[in-house]
Amino acid sequence: DKVALYVYLINFNRKCLLQYFFEELENVNKKIILSKYILANKGKMEWVIGGSIVLSASLAGYYFYNRKGEEGENGSDNKNNNNNNDGNINNYKQDVIEKLEGVPKIITDSIEILLRDGIETEGIMRISGTDVRIKELIHEYFENGSVDISNEDIHDVAGIFKRFFLFCLKGSIFTLELYEDFLDVERNNDIEDEENYLQELQTVINKLPKWNRETIHEVVKFFSILKDHEEKTKMGIKNLSIVIGPTLIWKENLPLDRYLDDNQLSCNLVTNMIIYHDRIEW
Repeated sequence: DKVALYVYLINFNRKCLLQYFFEELENVNKKIILSKYILANKGKMEWVIGGSIVLSASLAGYYFYNRKGEEGENGSDNKNNNNNNDGNINNYKQDVIEKLEGVPKIITDSIEILLRDGIETEGIMRISGTDVRIKELIHEYFENGSVDISNEDIHDVAGIFKRFFLFCLKGSIFTLELYEDFLDVERNNDIEDEENYLQELQTVINKLPKWNRETIHEVVKFFSILKDHEEKTKMGIKNLSIVIGPTLIWKENLPLDRYLDDNQLSCNLVTNMIIYHDRIEW
């Protein structure tokens, strides 16, 4: 399989090599196939890319954020096509929250269960759950206003948590309007001037709508607890930020090189929010 060969050749200068392959794979369908392959095989990919989950997570995110525009060109899997309700939440236009009016219950429920049952689970937040089941549960939440996830597989619960921020909000929880402002805080971050960094971060956070701010607070507070259990979970603050950062702050239809650069900034931002969560005024 030619696409599989491309993937297994990724063993040096990851970013430049991937840039080359994405340029070579000029056909949109081939780009989607490569991204889907990496997403579906990210567990096997870790040893290929030197034990890092960065690349597979980044490309999976790139596929997610750009699938609407790219797949829509072919008319095969457009997010606005709602005629085929096959269980995929992307086919349910109503499964999108236009504006938060509180911290979503599905998020607070997920956090409660993850803290109860997943706090010592190796690979929590990294290991994928069952995709179909995750989509079913999220759709049930939108249909009924609530869903009982108390007895679901812990990785499915983690999957609900991540997928909600990717697909079930109209845009990033950090908002499109403040996307560049948040990343600029990281671009201009002077690690020797902690107080100035926190002041700049606080200024941008204060511009967020109330419930976006409250929801982000609940998320980083949760991860500040989870990171302390790294010995059991193997998910320290770096890995947690890699997993959750790009699901929280993102922008659609970015070129690959820009996406990868922004992805690193978003991970840094979430890392710092976790570290300083108790010094930020929420």
